[in-house]
Amino acid sequence: MMEKKRKVKENQLLFFITGLFLTGVAIYIMIDPLLHRQFTMAVALMALGMNQLLMVYLSPHLFPKDERAKTIIGKSMVVNYFVLFSSIFLLFFVAGFSEIHWDAQQVLVFLASILLVTIPSTMVFYARRI
Repeated sequence: MMEKKRKVKENQLLFFITGLFLTGVAIYIMIDPLLHRQFTMAVALMALGMNQLLMVYLSPHLFPKDERAKTIIGKSMVVNYFVLFSSIFLLFFVAGFSEIHWDAQQVLVFLASILLVTIPSTMVFYARRI
């Protein structure tokens, strides 16, 4: 039991350090393109950093592989199924009625970033509820 708590604390520390590092690097990389109103691929790096910071909270809830963790993951995946398709629909809508023209790589980075943030965010929501 004590070994598991120590492992969870180690995981939390690792997630926290990598999350802060990735978020800091992403902010540094994003400053210049954002000032020039350009799309930056560092959005994915920022999403990954936020993912790691959310995992700091989630690690005690998900790493004990029990029924509660399976329920949290399952409900989160159902919600993210709809998030992904609504994001794709939104991109179709924006592409049809605006002056924004993204290439395929930018669309993929945008969708991946949404998933990197919404999956652990919905897990946090369900971890607090269940």
